[in-house]
Amino acid sequence: MVGRREDAAASVGAGANPVVNPAVRQFFAAATHPIIGIAGTVGKRTIAEMLKLMKLGDYVIYPMQARDLRGLDMSPQVAVLNTIDIENPVEYGEFKDYYNVLENVTHWQRENDLTVYDARDEECFRMAAESKGRKVAVPNNDGLHLEFTGDSITEEKKIWLVDDMEKLAEVTDLRLYPHEWHNALMALGVARALGMDMEKAVESLREYKRLPEHLQLVRTVDDEDFYNDAASVVPMATMAALRAIMKPKILLVGGQEVGLDYTLLASKCQELGVKRVMLLGETAKRLQQEFLVARFPNVENLATSTVGDVVRAMTIYAETGDAVILSPGAPNSWGGEFTEAVNSL
Repeated sequence: MVGRREDAAASVGAGANPVVNPAVRQFFAAATHPIIGIAGTVGKRTIAEMLKLMKLGDYVIYPMQARDLRGLDMSPQVAVLNTIDIENPVEYGEFKDYYNVLENVTHWQRENDLTVYDARDEECFRMAAESKGRKVAVPNNDGLHLEFTGDSITEEKKIWLVDDMEKLAEVTDLRLYPHEWHNALMALGVARALGMDMEKAVESLREYKRLPEHLQLVRTVDDEDFYNDAASVVPMATMAALRAIMKPKILLVGGQEVGLDYTLLASKCQELGVKRVMLLGETAKRLQQEFLVARFPNVENLATSTVGDVVRAMTIYAETGDAVILSPGAPNSWGGEFTEAVNSL
């Protein structure tokens, strides 16, 4: 049975926005198998895909949007808390409202339930404390974490999955971006807590295929790589993409205006290897101002252009060895048009 307490009216999440999604509540109430609910600002779908590959048994794996948790007076038996940041201030107004909504993923848990949380994130730690169930922090130097060996020039470098001092499995051959390593570790933390053999869990991750529009390599043209990261709908995700691609970059950013804060993204782009930024969508004018304040030198506002026009403009500036990246950092519908335009080059 899904965790629930009778003092539903006192829910901290319900206090922020009490309008519950009836379909979500019905789903929880009717569930005949335990639910693994994954919450956070980024990485939910990737963690869900990795957990599906692990075939954990009769669990329902549910990447939960903030709107799914709004006003909900039930929590999943297994809560997974990944990195938390402001997601949609138009809907939630303040960070505390967004946080209070997400908190429902643990608030109603019972003593025999489980929370696996991102130990790097203070908000995840606070939210995990709401749970009455067992809590597992990932990564944890005294628990599950990655260990790198072979630092010398002559010794082969290896990556190990380690629990405390015990090497559980070698993971060197997993081809993951830096942020995907964290997502994989979160999924492995869930599997470990549920009693799965770690060798088998790691073996399942060798079948992992990146989701469409999640930093997806569309095509290489004249030694220039074109990446579709349209699933990036918050600035944090765009910054993760920029860190993942270790090449000089031409960035296409922008989309629907929902009031997200781009200050940090604008200030970090040059440090993260971005040569030029092309702006698209409703956010273009405000983004242009943010990049001006950050003194980023090469910004072009193409808000009135089509995605195809922007792709062709990006190729003018791209040089051999560059990466051309669509990573909007805002809600958008650019993914299909971007892929079509790249494939027509």
